[in-house]
Amino acid sequence: MCESEIYIIHKGNNIMEKFMDEVVFVNVNDDKITFGKMFGEEKELTGYKIVAIDLLNHRILIEKI
Repeated sequence: MCESEIYIIHKGNNIMEKFMDEVVFVNVNDDKITFGKMFGEEKELTGYKIVAIDLLNHRILIEKI
C-alpha cells in the first residue's frame, strides 16, 4: 500500500512532529483538513494548511495558518 505520514511543521524552529501515520485519504474543506486510515480511523485539524506533499517519501507536511 501507499499510506502516508502526516507531519506538523512548527514555525520558527522547523521541528517536524509526526501527527498520524498510515493515512490513505485527505479531505480539505476551507480551513479544515480530515485525515483517514484504511479501516475508518479519522483525525481532523482546523486552522492548518498543507505546505508540501512528498509522494516519493509518502509524507504530507502541514503547518498552522
